[in-house]
Amino acid sequence: MSKEVNQKIHCTEDSIWKSENKNKTTVCSSSNNFDKTTFFNKMKAECHLKKKCSIPLGSSFPYSPFGTNVNCKEQSFVYVQTSCQISRDLQSKRYIYGLFIGCLSVFIYLFSMVYFDYIKTVQSNLYVDWDVKTNTAGDYTVEFDLDESTYDFWKSHYFDETNALPENAQFKLFIQNELEQRCTDMPHQGLEEEIPGEKYQVKISQITMAFNNAYIVNELSKRGALIKTEKWDKVKEINASILAKLQDRANPTINEEGEAEYFLDKQQEPVSVFATFESEEGYTRAKRWDTVPQRTFCKQELDIQEASEPTDIIWENRYFTPAQRRFKRLIVYIIIVFMLTISGAIIFTCTNISLKLKGKYPLVDCKTIDADYKPAADGLSFTN
Repeated sequence: MSKEVNQKIHCTEDSIWKSENKNKTTVCSSSNNFDKTTFFNKMKAECHLKKKCSIPLGSSFPYSPFGTNVNCKEQSFVYVQTSCQISRDLQSKRYIYGLFIGCLSVFIYLFSMVYFDYIKTVQSNLYVDWDVKTNTAGDYTVEFDLDESTYDFWKSHYFDETNALPENAQFKLFIQNELEQRCTDMPHQGLEEEIPGEKYQVKISQITMAFNNAYIVNELSKRGALIKTEKWDKVKEINASILAKLQDRANPTINEEGEAEYFLDKQQEPVSVFATFESEEGYTRAKRWDTVPQRTFCKQELDIQEASEPTDIIWENRYFTPAQRRFKRLIVYIIIVFMLTISGAIIFTCTNISLKLKGKYPLVDCKTIDADYKPAADGLSFTN
């Protein structure tokens, strides 16, 4: 490329033009006026594996196919681009450095896994220690769910309409008596002193039942929010909606046995039971319910589990069935995978674009190139 410039070392052609403040340039290295193949062979023969070499260009323009100067004047520059060859010693050092980085990464990963497992174990032990030091009703409480048919079976076989106790009170007393009797007949767990020759009597201090009243709870929550914001017209609308729902006798649901069931009646049928025992012995026996053969409870196999703390329960969400919870969990997993896939695709695309741009427009540090390649450039000279 022909141009009147000073003899300097530049990183790019761009830097030459900017440093010289020249605007007129002429491309000389086209195939019409410069024989690149001949020049390359000459340079390889004269300069390969040498620290210093000289390539005479002469005055008759030997590398011009036409033997004339065309546009290339005596002040033209020859730009040579060569590949960087790394010595074996430097390669070995880089291999060792890469191996060190890989081993360090594996160590950090393993250390993180062990550390997180350690923290989890410590927190579990602290929770057990706290649970031992703080006794609450939840520490002696178990829970189990009731099928819809269980309450119907009890109502048709054990409910006494002549008894002064309400229907739910009779059902609660029935559950308490059955659990106490069955847990008393279970093997002793050694947590309480047992009098020789006598059975340890398991006692339940309280039975609490949960109902399928998510609709009422949600509507009352909306009502409370409206009262807080003093939207009295909306409050009246919700009151009327709840009352109409409870008094509706025209749209019953039909159960499996073909009987009509009304909304108000369904709100009074228990779906879960929480039993609080008076001793650790009774609580432990109840948790080991599945280890001892038991009779069915109103034709239902009970699955007794440790009860959650009352403050951890969201009552309006208890009406969801296990199948509904699994379905919702699956939906959440699908959304998470979809979002991760989209974000991964975006990151991958942006990374490819960035790498292409870096290859097309590389960042050049002129000081580094000048320090690394100036001795080699000084050793390579072209003479006319």
